[in-house]
Amino acid sequence: MRDAFFEYDAKLREIDFPPSVTEAVNSLLDADRIVIADLDAVQEASSLGEVNELITRVTEDVNQSQAPATTRVVDGLIASR
Repeated sequence: MRDAFFEYDAKLREIDFPPSVTEAVNSLLDADRIVIADLDAVQEASSLGEVNELITRVTEDVNQSQAPATTRVVDGLIASR
C-alpha cells in the first residue's frame, strides 16, 4: 500500500496543474507525504499493537486530509473548465 501511495504521489508531481489549483495540489502533496510517512512507520512496527495503532492513524490521515485534499483538487479542476 505504501508503494501505491508513493507512485500516486510521484505521478501527481508530473502533472502540470493550472495555477488555480496550486494551493489544493500542495495540500494534497502534503497529505500524501504524511500518509507515506505513516505507512513507513507501519513497516517498521515491532508489534501487532503498534501496527494496529499506526493503521488507525493512516486511516484517519486518509479520511481527514488526503481524501478531502483530493476532492478540492478535482473540484478546482472542474471549476476551471
